[in-house]
Amino acid sequence: MGGATAAAHFRGVRRAALLQALYDRLPPDVVCFDTGVEEVLGEQGAASTGGGGGGVTVRLADGRTVRGSCLVGADGVRSAVARHLQLPAANSYYWYTCFNADEAAAEAPPATPEARQAVALAAVKGWAWSVEECIRRTPPEDITWSRISDRWTAGAFGRGVVTLAGDAAHPMTPNLGQGGCVALEDAVVLGRSLGQLAAAAGQRAGSYRPTLQQPTGQAAAAPPAAGAVAAALRAYEAERSRRCLPLTVRSNLMGQALQIPLAPVVAVRNAFVKAAFQPGHFLDHTAYDCGRLQQ
Repeated sequence: MGGATAAAHFRGVRRAALLQALYDRLPPDVVCFDTGVEEVLGEQGAASTGGGGGGVTVRLADGRTVRGSCLVGADGVRSAVARHLQLPAANSYYWYTCFNADEAAAEAPPATPEARQAVALAAVKGWAWSVEECIRRTPPEDITWSRISDRWTAGAFGRGVVTLAGDAAHPMTPNLGQGGCVALEDAVVLGRSLGQLAAAAGQRAGSYRPTLQQPTGQAAAAPPAAGAVAAALRAYEAERSRRCLPLTVRSNLMGQALQIPLAPVVAVRNAFVKAAFQPGHFLDHTAYDCGRLQQ
């Protein structure tokens, strides 16, 4: 996406292609598919500022336990790790099809793909640009229905050797199109921070991996000190909060401006968009450099 100082343009990447490209760069046996974190069982030495291994253990959905130097909850807006950290639930506001839904509709979504398609068609009835035809030609099973949520996360959002990333840390409404972008930024900043920690400890970055709590033979390399890991995570959280909180607030306010049902406000908004609006007016947040991962 072009920055505010450049000619504004948009580039789309299929999420599946992006995930595959990232996965292809990982060593084998690092990713465990079809399971998630059910419970954080315990943190050892998390508050320490000195030496000691410390670490954290989690129970997975398939019953296994995994232990590591730190835990990064990147499990979305309904994050089990965020609940462990006792963060407030994300706020829910509206459906991304841009019609205001009451709480009853939010709690009782359409039960079948065909019903989802019917509701989507009703929401855009009479719209221009063949929007109705596009929805009608979309296979019903490809139409999703989800609540849009955000949380205004300020300051530290982790504790000890546990932190968060992506929607688990700072869910935001889609009005600026930045949710996935800032999650990628999180990965770069967090990876750089922990990589520097591993290098300072005299370890090769990536050499220490969490292991399933089953006998595997040779012991893993010694992890970094818990206090050092916790300090690195708090620094990461401070940097990301400074970046993401303004985006979350701005995206929320943009959504409210776009969907407010008051006729005089709508008339002024529409006149401004028609006469003076340019993409550069809201793209200044894209002129941001989170830095690079160190090789």
